[in-house]
Amino acid sequence: MIAPSTHSPDSAWSDCYKAALFQDDTTQLPPLITRAESEINARARLLFETPGDNVREIRALDNALHMLKMLRSCAKIPPA
Repeated sequence: MIAPSTHSPDSAWSDCYKAALFQDDTTQLPPLITRAESEINARARLLFETPGDNVREIRALDNALHMLKMLRSCAKIPPA
């Protein structure tokens, strides 16, 4: 399992996402994907409540979730 990020909250999801995306051991993928999805969803909720122009990061979050879904499918990992 990946340790909590020491970076800012907006990079925590990215760190978890990259860890899952670049993991080459499929036995390690399920918890990494689940953690990344959780971090992405938490960041999306935070951005929803934060005023300002967050369109770019929201789009990045959507893209990351889509890629994780495809990774689950390719690795034949059932949804969490």
